[in-house]
Amino acid sequence: MRIQATIATLFLLLPVVTHAQQVKKGAVSGTIVTASVAVAPSTCSALYMPPEGQFLIVTQLCTTTFTRAEFTPSTTDIVKDQPCTTYSPGMTLPAGETGIRCCNSSGSTPFGCTMTGVLSKK
Repeated sequence: MRIQATIATLFLLLPVVTHAQQVKKGAVSGTIVTASVAVAPSTCSALYMPPEGQFLIVTQLCTTTFTRAEFTPSTTDIVKDQPCTTYSPGMTLPAGETGIRCCNSSGSTPFGCTMTGVLSKK
């Protein structure tokens, strides 16, 4: 319920329209991508930015105890302190406009984030 409320809030706060492919038989097509980043204490690092002209359909985001994944440049939290959150069939990010970064709020220990998704030209 909390995840659904968070996702609903994101769509209200981000007036961005994305155009992605039609879902057929519960799946999207394209190239599977995975990105991971280790983040130094009290900093943020880029996790993934879709290439120009392509769309990223996020299927899973994983964070650790002191990390959060957020959209850039808006800095709106997507996932915070969750082992893994799965989106089915996926959450689309606009090509070349919005990326995902990982932020570490720990004062002394490096932590990280991992993202899996499908990169599509449609």
